Amino acid sequence: MHPASARLINITDGDIEIAGSHVTTSALHTNPVSEASRVRSGVLALPSGTKTYRAERGGPDGSLAVIHMHEAKIIIITI
Repeated sequence: MHPASARLINITDGDIEIAGSHVTTSALHTNPVSEASRVRSGVLALPSGTKTYRAERGGPDGSLAVIHMHEAKIIIITI
């Protein structure tokens, strides 16, 4: 079984991965909608200013796994 992964990319500043955003799971499901696994990153420090981000999903090179990402969210809490 190969792990699935996701990460947040800052595309405004040249496709830079946001530190701490990379998450993985090795859960294997036959029905990705009804048996989804929730994976959550830790606290992220986003760069200041207006930015555009992209959520990327994937697996190891050469993996034949089909990876679905549903309802990827960024939750912002200001203190």
